[in-house]
Amino acid sequence: MPEFESNIDISVEDFYHTMSTVDINEFINLLISEKYISQMNVMKDKSVLDSEWDNICSKLSNNRLFLSNEDEKIIKEISNKY
Repeated sequence: MPEFESNIDISVEDFYHTMSTVDINEFINLLISEKYISQMNVMKDKSVLDSEWDNICSKLSNNRLFLSNEDEKIIKEISNKY
């Protein structure tokens, strides 16, 4: 069977706007399964407090290398409580 290769130049926005809600959810799940994004990065209906908490945890995670040893120890102690 012959193989065909083609390149289509389409913007991400155009691609996105042609997708249905089901397509978008499937695409998000694919990005999660392929580890391009974290489940934590996916928007959900959250309370303000939950969103604030996620932002705090994300900042800590993204800046782990900048934490002092003392800060890291405190965070570990807190997480070990639960």
